[in-house]
Amino acid sequence: MRTQQLEAWVLDIVEHVVSGRRYEDDRVELKAAWPTDFRKTARQIAGQANRAGGETILWIIGIDEDAHRLTNPEPAELANWWPTVGKCFCELAPEMDTINVATKGHVLVALQFDTNRAPYMISWPGGRPDLEIPWREGNRTRSARRSEILQSLVAEVGVPSLELIHGAAAIDRMGHPSEDPYGNPTAIDPVEVKLDASLVLYVDALESLALPQHRWSARASLAGIDITLSMDVMGPHRYAYAPSSARAEREEFGFIRSVPGSGLRVEGPDIMHVELDAILDESVDMQALKRAQVMDISLSFPIAGSTRAATLQLKLRKCRISTRNPNVRSPGTPIAHFSHDQQPHFPTR
Repeated sequence: MRTQQLEAWVLDIVEHVVSGRRYEDDRVELKAAWPTDFRKTARQIAGQANRAGGETILWIIGIDEDAHRLTNPEPAELANWWPTVGKCFCELAPEMDTINVATKGHVLVALQFDTNRAPYMISWPGGRPDLEIPWREGNRTRSARRSEILQSLVAEVGVPSLELIHGAAAIDRMGHPSEDPYGNPTAIDPVEVKLDASLVLYVDALESLALPQHRWSARASLAGIDITLSMDVMGPHRYAYAPSSARAEREEFGFIRSVPGSGLRVEGPDIMHVELDAILDESVDMQALKRAQVMDISLSFPIAGSTRAATLQLKLRKCRISTRNPNVRSPGTPIAHFSHDQQPHFPTR
């Protein structure tokens, strides 16, 4: 979830609570102060995460829901608080991100938990039993039933995993040729800064599913700059020649096929090509882009008929400027290029 979306979610919750209403959502937990019963806290988080079905869950520290007011909780050192809570999990705890949200003269702390690796288990040293898979039901946390655990596992197995095979990105200052009155080219005028990225992914899918195009999302982050990317995706392809002409036409084959205007149909494990691009705002700090050493890219492909999504978080590292990028179709000045290895690969569209 984007930082802006998370902050908007928190602010909406604040408006509900301070206006005298309760915020009823199994994915949200509101705390007036930092919890100090670490094992109980871990159990509550695990119960919510196991119930969430892969959706993000949110804890907000600094809201008293019963009194309908914001509080000023004592500051907690997250570097110590979360590892202490995390130790109460058996083998694996949900991944957590945190942001501070300022509103109405208070600063709230929002804790966002990724639940894609459910089920989560809590350890009870010396207890009987000594391990538990919690489950959230209404306002209480109980032990999960076999059927609930099975549903959670089956849903998780149905989510395809994405693996990066090749990846490269280029940021260039694009331009167009100027002409004199006689039509002769004279100069190249910079008009925009463009980000292009090409990825080749391996999709490990065990069952047939659809990935609706209108729900895809992609973002890039570098030098503290967050960028929304446009995305074009296609399955593996080959070129076939019609008997009556020498013109080559691309044909998709294999287990991943494009459905025009709809998205992708995935029938099994296969290769997927992803093309990303964005026009950067003129106010972007070009020097910061040049100094950036890493570009983070996040992809999300929600699954039709499910609350889950195939996701991938990847890092591309700065590499030498490449002149072999076929995606750059206009004359331009390179600003920075990135790759997941030392030799960038730029698959042809």
